[in-house]
Amino acid sequence: MNPRLIPPAPIDQALAYTINDAARVSGLGRTTLYKLAGEGKIELRKIGARSIITASSLRALIEGEPQLEAA
Repeated sequence: MNPRLIPPAPIDQALAYTINDAARVSGLGRTTLYKLAGEGKIELRKIGARSIITASSLRALIEGEPQLEAA
């Protein structure tokens, strides 16, 4: 099967979110997400030109688990 024809995982099973998807699923704004990433409270990764937020760091923030330290 052509990999481009495989549908993406459901949003609640994603390993990472684009900034727009993270904003949609969390209810937080894009600016807030970038601010939280800058403060080391969520993990933002660059893959090529795309910025993604790991689902685990977003869940940790929302669920109140220990936060990431700024690197």
